[in-house]
Amino acid sequence: MRALLLRSLRLRIGRTLRTSMAVVIGVALIAGTLIFTDTINRTFDAIGDASYRGVAVAVTPKVPPGTPDAQGPDDERTLPRDLVREVAGADHVRAARGQVQGTALVFERDGRTRIGGQGPPALLFSAMPKGFGETSYPQGRAPRAADEVAFDAATAEKADAKVGDRVWIQGEGPRRRMRLVGILQLGDGNASFGGATVTVTTEETAAELAGRNASAYYSEILALGDEGVSDDAVARSVREAVGSDVTVRTGSAQGDRQAQDIKDAISFLPTILLVFAGIATFVGSFLIFNTFSITMAQRQREFALLRALGADRRQVRRMVLGEAIAVGILGSVLGLLGGFLVAPALRALVESVGADMPSTATVLAGRTVLVAFVVGVVVTLLASWAPARRATRVAPVEALREAAAPPARGAVRRGPVLLAALLAIVGTSGVLAAVVADASTAVAGIGAGLLVLGAILGTPALVGPLAGVLARPLRSAFGLPGRLAGDNAARQPGRTAVTAGALMIGLALVVFATVFAAGLKETLRGDLEQVVRSPVVVQEADGSFDGLPRSIVGAIRDVPGVRAAGAATFGAVGTHGRTVPITAIDAAALDRGLARLERTDGGRGAGDPGDGRAYLTDGTADDIGLAAGDATRVTGTNGEQRTLRIVGVVEETAAAVSGIVVNERTAAELGARNPFFVLVDGDAAAVARAIARDYPSTETLTRSAWIDDQVGQVNQILGLVYALLALSIVVALLGIVNTLNLSIQERVRELGLLRAVGATRRQVRRMIVLEALITALLGAALGSVLGFALAAAVGTTLDGFAVSVPIGQVVGLLLLAAVLGVLAAVRPARRASRVDVLEAIADA
Repeated sequence: MRALLLRSLRLRIGRTLRTSMAVVIGVALIAGTLIFTDTINRTFDAIGDASYRGVAVAVTPKVPPGTPDAQGPDDERTLPRDLVREVAGADHVRAARGQVQGTALVFERDGRTRIGGQGPPALLFSAMPKGFGETSYPQGRAPRAADEVAFDAATAEKADAKVGDRVWIQGEGPRRRMRLVGILQLGDGNASFGGATVTVTTEETAAELAGRNASAYYSEILALGDEGVSDDAVARSVREAVGSDVTVRTGSAQGDRQAQDIKDAISFLPTILLVFAGIATFVGSFLIFNTFSITMAQRQREFALLRALGADRRQVRRMVLGEAIAVGILGSVLGLLGGFLVAPALRALVESVGADMPSTATVLAGRTVLVAFVVGVVVTLLASWAPARRATRVAPVEALREAAAPPARGAVRRGPVLLAALLAIVGTSGVLAAVVADASTAVAGIGAGLLVLGAILGTPALVGPLAGVLARPLRSAFGLPGRLAGDNAARQPGRTAVTAGALMIGLALVVFATVFAAGLKETLRGDLEQVVRSPVVVQEADGSFDGLPRSIVGAIRDVPGVRAAGAATFGAVGTHGRTVPITAIDAAALDRGLARLERTDGGRGAGDPGDGRAYLTDGTADDIGLAAGDATRVTGTNGEQRTLRIVGVVEETAAAVSGIVVNERTAAELGARNPFFVLVDGDAAAVARAIARDYPSTETLTRSAWIDDQVGQVNQILGLVYALLALSIVVALLGIVNTLNLSIQERVRELGLLRAVGATRRQVRRMIVLEALITALLGAALGSVLGFALAAAVGTTLDGFAVSVPIGQVVGLLLLAAVLGVLAAVRPARRASRVDVLEAIADA
């Protein structure tokens, strides 16, 4: 049997390679994702290690329980300036130094174009003496004077600057010009900062750029220990000296913690990528199942002869599963190699949306190899199990049948159809409950999942009727080839259903993303139009989330002709055991009508709530059980705690106003200090001219242009989703190619007879192409309906979500699926038209 297995694989190498491609794509995505994430994780580990190499102890602000993570640049957890003397006075401490960290934008030579943005942070550090971490200056030196600065090599290159040049940077105030005196590197210089700009200057200048004062000055304090004293011993003595109001860790522990915090912050990325890899693998299982199903049917005489010669069922099943294992191993090997190509492609894809990731040398972990082979082999075995069982049921008497007999018309089994109908009814009920009865997201999700399963199982029952409908215009347009294509598609409904089902799943997700994105854009536009009333809005020019300098609000108010200006800031607080977003709108913006809040508690007007007071959005009020007149204790991102008095409940608009609404002063006390937008009542051109020199990284837009800009950012995310789903569509198209190729093998005599009775090669080619077109349209139509149902199920569970159907885009996707189906059929159609008539009609 082993010899037969090897001979079967060798004789059918083309089919084996085509089948393994389904495994290759899924495994390559999974392996590429793991290689990509392992590489950037090792880079973060290297950065954390080099940043604290040689440091015995790191003192950082203590994070009270319930403190939420900082949003954007608003990490205001700081230490007082005089604390460094207490650390330096601890036993076994040889030297101590505080470091200021913050944000500083870097500009190109023109002083107007910002370097980075849309993801990579603009990091600012005060220079540290030698020994406090492994920072060196291969070119130049560390800054010593107030107007001196150092960059990392990548930033200096992007700024087209060399040591001695004058460069532009900006912190909390207007931009300033400084002298570049050094090019820094961390560790051995191999660790990339991943697009982040790194600026180092003197302690006093860094504090000024970061807007610090003596009571909130350092981000951390580092200490060096005496020779021969362990870091743990130094840490114990420092704890005794400074008390329990701060966090004391060894340098190595702080480096590990810093690296882990960064990895936790981007942990969503590998999860998302692996989900899309899983989708491609799931779609690929359709191709594997269909290939083995068809080949098992075509090899009935072979299996019957084996049984007649003495092979038992177990041996036949073992041979078939052996072929599946071979396909899985081949696909896993090729997929693992493909992972090395996918990893940089994923990096480029992530960079296309502004999220540049650091990296060192490519990392291939043993876990990646293991996962690749487990996924490849297990998926192939599961997909081939049912065909293998069917192969063992072939009786020896089957060997007496005519090998060249045309394939019988397949029947639709009643059991799966009834189960599909039940799942579809229950799933549809769940979706309708979400749409009509405002059911929970979980109910909608379960309903959508059951609907997908019902669609997969029920597709064979729909093939006949839908193929007839789709073939009707083809019969009118193409005559006999159109009629034969429809008959061929309906002849084996199970086979056609599996082929169309792969495309159905892929296109359903594409349509879901398209419909959901359209609804998201409509919701976002409606929310922004309802809340933002100012004729002019100032924002970051590159769409980044670094926030605007706090001083910009005063600068805009000083512009002649500006009647009012107020900042809008976003952050988070911890309260009632959860993290709740805060929306901070300047009192001037609320009182002058630049922003409008709708009261839902019967109150009149929603102006400035006042210092230490807040509005709750209606959704948050329901979640945490508070109402007007209540008080709640909150913890800001800076660790500060405040009691807020609730003065009213306002309507929640998720894209503009959510959580707790406070004024700018209260938000600053809780750590949310950098405005994201400035709402302005004035002339846009005058404001743009006035702030262009001091704040070049901003852009001034009219209200309508700003709303269009915010809504347009959804398209960027949608493009990323399309790119990740494209591989699933490719797998589905491979399924069409493979199914047509295999069906041609079993229809050789049929094709020969068609040629013998007068069919031309062109008509045969057209018949195969139209058959693929019907299959593609079948999958696309079902996928479109399913995708819209999924989008409706998810969208209607979101408060205020406006479900929108982009008819033009959906029709475009249907046409694209039809074109791709036709292209997939070109080679099989050409092969079918070249069948030798005499050989085809000869007895087997």
